[in-house]
Amino acid sequence: MRRSLLLLVLALIIGVAPLVLLPDAAFRGTDSQAVERAEELAPEYSAWVQPLWEPPSDDAERVLFLAQGILGLVTFTGVLWVAKRRPKIVP
Repeated sequence: MRRSLLLLVLALIIGVAPLVLLPDAAFRGTDSQAVERAEELAPEYSAWVQPLWEPPSDDAERVLFLAQGILGLVTFTGVLWVAKRRPKIVP
């Protein structure tokens, strides 16, 4: 119990520290950074494909990204839970 609490506090510190230490920083995704870097290195570059749909706003994009992360976490946790409950096969 004590170890879990310490890990939770450590995770919260790691998550909040950048927001407190760098209040004016622009935390952007790597996709936009990669596009900017590609345009700097090769101005003639054009994307091979275009997205089928783009979210209407940055907030909608963040919500979709969060939902994707939650879905992945639930799937991963479910797989671990099923694997733990499965009977052990002893040779």
